[in-house]
Amino acid sequence: MTAITRAAMAQRVRRELGDFPWETTGSAASSSSVIAVVLGTDWAEGDIGEFEDDGEEFRVRSISSNDLTCVRGYNGTTAATQAASSRILKSPRYGLIEIQNAVEGVIQDLPYPKVYKKVSDTIAPAPATTLWYDVGTTGNARALIRVVQQYGSGNEIVGFFGVRHAAPRVVFERNLPTAIVAAGTGVMFPDGFYHATNTVAIDFAAKITDAGTTSYDDLNEGDVVTEAVIYGAVSFLEAALENKKPRKPRGDRETLRGASLYQRKYEESLNRAQVELRETIPLMRRSSTSRVA
Repeated sequence: MTAITRAAMAQRVRRELGDFPWETTGSAASSSSVIAVVLGTDWAEGDIGEFEDDGEEFRVRSISSNDLTCVRGYNGTTAATQAASSRILKSPRYGLIEIQNAVEGVIQDLPYPKVYKKVSDTIAPAPATTLWYDVGTTGNARALIRVVQQYGSGNEIVGFFGVRHAAPRVVFERNLPTAIVAAGTGVMFPDGFYHATNTVAIDFAAKITDAGTTSYDDLNEGDVVTEAVIYGAVSFLEAALENKKPRKPRGDRETLRGASLYQRKYEESLNRAQVELRETIPLMRRSSTSRVA
């Protein structure tokens, strides 16, 4: 599956919000206060613009022909060189940085173990010298999904660890001393291996993160968790907009109603994701048979 790009995620959120700002093109050097646009009469003093590619915002101070003298890097963004014909959004309802902050906040709050990602790792058995084996990196492994090892005369048999009483046990522990396992998370095989040297393949569950420079590496196009993040970000932004509004005797309830709607859609998507994960890559059950006696 293909990871969703940060630009595509922001565009999806904007569409759900009904935020379709007027746009044009322009260019500017990073150190210049002047932005060259197609038609200066499209702008007025005080207008806010945003370069779509990197989210730099600017505030128009004055206009001379097709040159806008602006406050660059406005609203906490960073002034950067903007190439010729860079797309500019005029007065967007939500800035790109605001949208990205909302998306990343939702991702960081995704509830584990309701939703998680599958990560694969391998270990090389060394029963004569090793008791605990590292799993994952820096403690990112939260639970085991599957542990298998091929064996037989042609390695045609797949042996499963910890799936039933008759199977060899596998012990999984977090917060181990780093002197024992560098990652702080490790596995032990108290009943030995199916094969003395064949690689053991381990799938484990890890928390979904907002890692990635141009894409969200843990979120895929069309995935139900991705849809949940979009709905969660919309709910967050709509609620934030409601909080900014001046209070009236009866108040404007439309935005708050929209926030509640998208919060329900967010929670429903998380529930669907949970069902899908439990059916396709369920967590390995931890019981007394999977631990050292």
